[in-house]
Amino acid sequence: MQFKWLKYIIRYGKEFSHIRKKCGADNCTDKEYWLAWNLFSKKRYVIFRMGIDYGHGYLVPTMIESFIWAEEMGFAPIVLWSEPDELCEDISKGKISNHWDYFFEQKIDYTENDTVLVGCMNAVYTSDSVKKKLFYKQFERGYLELIDDEWRAIFARYHYFYKKYFSVKDNLMKDIENEWNHIRNTEDKVLGVFLREEFSIDRMTLPKDDALHKHPWVKDVDELIEWVASLKRDNGCNKIFIATGFEDTISKFVNYFGSDSIRYIERERHNFEEWKKFRLDLHKSKELRDQKRKQNDKRLQCDVDSRMAYFKEIVICSKCDCLTGHMCSGTRLSLIMNGGKYIQYQIIPNKKDVNLAT
Repeated sequence: MQFKWLKYIIRYGKEFSHIRKKCGADNCTDKEYWLAWNLFSKKRYVIFRMGIDYGHGYLVPTMIESFIWAEEMGFAPIVLWSEPDELCEDISKGKISNHWDYFFEQKIDYTENDTVLVGCMNAVYTSDSVKKKLFYKQFERGYLELIDDEWRAIFARYHYFYKKYFSVKDNLMKDIENEWNHIRNTEDKVLGVFLREEFSIDRMTLPKDDALHKHPWVKDVDELIEWVASLKRDNGCNKIFIATGFEDTISKFVNYFGSDSIRYIERERHNFEEWKKFRLDLHKSKELRDQKRKQNDKRLQCDVDSRMAYFKEIVICSKCDCLTGHMCSGTRLSLIMNGGKYIQYQIIPNKKDVNLAT
């Protein structure tokens, strides 16, 4: 994606505050201020920048909130989802590899006289009115503490905005539909199982500043197979779709349920024990971590192919009759895409002997 220099290009933050004060609009609300920009340009865009190290499960809900904000302010949104190094550069001078364009449609038809607001990296754009539309934002607690009724209301609301703002690329959606037709016959009833085995690593083996401490400590595959078997039996499902990045997880499910019952997409997968060693070694050394990122090591799941497979699994899980999964952003995005149509869904309980605040 190539960005030319634009006449009215503004960076949100200190420069934004300075401009407001200079033009005597310091006491205006954000909405009043930006609506006044119609005097200067016919069209206005806001550029949301998000690093590629953030996955779909985090990206889509964040962009939903930002898109609501953009619509209220009268901006057309542009999403840049790319390498952090690229996003930190002056976007008007270089070409950015925008991963967003592999997955979603977005219309960009600006001229040099249009206003463009460049958002802070990884910023979530919210206001009191956005919070009212996504009511859970008013709660003084995190998503781990929400009860089931609140979850159902949240997913239904986010689903409405997902359908309103997002359009998956036609060729990608066609591939997903083909995959789904191979997974599910007309008479089948499918239980989707979305797993993030990475979050099952023993927290006691990790350094204190490791990013995994910010995620729920989930159960490993051996601990949850009986849980899946119970859901399959109780809901009369005859097929299980497994969303996983690890080949040994597939083997464990096939050994327990039989190959006729297990479905999954073909993608590159790793051995979990080998990946776990790689992961632990990686976070002992920042130099090694930066080196592997620059090499686009697939075990980091930041390359386009890995993201594509992950996204396909999310969409397919959203099409299943029932769903269970680890408490992670991928499971939540499947629930958002589904919009509450599942016969039943249950998030797999986390390990109870962990303080998530530490």
